[in-house]
Amino acid sequence: MPIEDTSVDWIISNCVINLSPDKRKVFQEAFRVLKPGGQILVSDIVAEGIPGELKNYLWSSCIGGALDERSYLKTIRECGFKEVRIVDRLDYDRETIRELLDSSCVDLPSGLRKTIDNSEKA
Repeated sequence: MPIEDTSVDWIISNCVINLSPDKRKVFQEAFRVLKPGGQILVSDIVAEGIPGELKNYLWSSCIGGALDERSYLKTIRECGFKEVRIVDRLDYDRETIRELLDSSCVDLPSGLRKTIDNSEKA
């Protein structure tokens, strides 16, 4: 970022870091530009339990680039942030995800549709 080191009091990010292919670099830059005592507040998408083939197919969507929660938090901490905590969470169950996929413009190949159907039975 073309911003001086330790020059920012606050960073607010709303559902964009998951779209970055290099999340570590995003958090490193955020840490670099924050003043001592500065804060970052992130609202983002993390993905738990999405089959790899489906996640790869959905790369261009919000879910495609999402990390699992543990990896996401680990990346933030490894970039220097100390007091990392989850303020709130919205979880989607399998049925809700299925409804979202069925109602969207995503035309899943039949093989991926079977992957979703099989993961719901597990």
